[in-house]
Amino acid sequence: MAVFYLDTSALTKLYRTEVGAEVRIQPLRGDSPGDRCYISFFVNLELTSAILRLVKGGQLEDDVAGAILTMFERDATALIRVWPLNDEIAETAVSVVERFHLKSGDAINLATALTLKGREPDASLVMVSADRELLEASADVGLQTLNPQAANASQQLSDLRD
Repeated sequence: MAVFYLDTSALTKLYRTEVGAEVRIQPLRGDSPGDRCYISFFVNLELTSAILRLVKGGQLEDDVAGAILTMFERDATALIRVWPLNDEIAETAVSVVERFHLKSGDAINLATALTLKGREPDASLVMVSADRELLEASADVGLQTLNPQAANASQQLSDLRD
């Protein structure tokens, strides 16, 4: 069983055509019934903000943005487990920033993944992200990583499930 933690760079691939979208979607398709996908509530906020800012900047039409946000809300209810922000994650995020000098959002993502790993020590927790710094920090603390934009991402995903 794999537990996938998705940051915003990975999650957006489900809703916008980008390199790596086919790998990002696989954990949500139920290819492996034991898989679970998590995001932080912060990712919920960040994705919503990113989509609405694309509208504000004229890069996305209102109706397309509305459809994306509706799909995301559906998936966040049915397919993805949303982990709440809490004091434990905030404190861990500060430690992560001090150790790795990550951006605050990346620190929240890594802190959330570490909290999940602590709660499910027997599960194989995989940080799914296209952010190089976040992937490096995740690997440094012992998490498995998957960059959906990597050339070997499909094979790596298959290997993670074996």
